[in-house]
Amino acid sequence: IELIDLQGRRFAGAVAPGGPLPLVRGAFDEDDRLSTSARGILDALARHPRLARDPMQVTLYLPERGADASGEGSGFALQIGDEGPRALLGRRALAQRVARLAALLESEAADVRRARWIDLRYADRAVLRTEPAPG
Repeated sequence: IELIDLQGRRFAGAVAPGGPLPLVRGAFDEDDRLSTSARGILDALARHPRLARDPMQVTLYLPERGADASGEGSGFALQIGDEGPRALLGRRALAQRVARLAALLESEAADVRRARWIDLRYADRAVLRTEPAPG
């Protein structure tokens, strides 16, 4: 585990288990920094009580390098807890998509509670998958 400052640079240090930091997984930018987009997502998470309540339960997945912008694996994704949904954010309007995710999670709707995947890459809707996809 490496720590990242507000400018997205790595620094030496330690955090006690259960510390108030989300986990970030994936490749950093070529200059070995966390991208502006990723830092924006982390800032947006902190603004929503439902997502900021336990930052250790949130994992931000960075886009795969060289991934096609149309593929499911492209763009940013958030995993909420071990069993919670994975939210696909894409690459644009990230703060708005984090806000939509927070609103969905706060709604406590039955479909949202059972969701495995929440696809927020569409401007006018969220697509929920409640069961694992075959294959």
